[in-house]
Amino acid sequence: MKSSEPRVGKRLFVGSLPYKFTEGELLSLFAPFGRIVSLKIMHNQWGKSRGLGFVEFDNLQSALDAKKHLNGYQLTGLKIIVDFAKPDPFLTPEGQQRHLDAQKNRRSKISRIRQSIYDSRRYGAHSGAKFASRNKRRKR
Repeated sequence: MKSSEPRVGKRLFVGSLPYKFTEGELLSLFAPFGRIVSLKIMHNQWGKSRGLGFVEFDNLQSALDAKKHLNGYQLTGLKIIVDFAKPDPFLTPEGQQRHLDAQKNRRSKISRIRQSIYDSRRYGAHSGAKFASRNKRRKR
């Protein structure tokens, strides 16, 4: 393989999946093409499907066959997208460092937001006190 050619892996990206599609159904869809090493449907933080997943085969020929036959395959009114997945950046030392940096930045941002809410309640709540005193006067 020449260095200018893109590197092709055995891991496939599967997009435009129906939201109620399960990993078992995805396994039965891709199993005829070869031995599957790993399979995962991505979910959001509430456990609902994001409509995409990844399938990894044990050899490259199985992945090529699955991509060739299933890209554009019609599933319950949706045509699924099957393509080679990009390598996971978390597996490299640079990717792990970016992940740690992003977590640190997120924590500091959350603490700044909480501090600003605290400040506004403590120092800027005079309008609420004025409104409460006006309502007390009207009731008399």
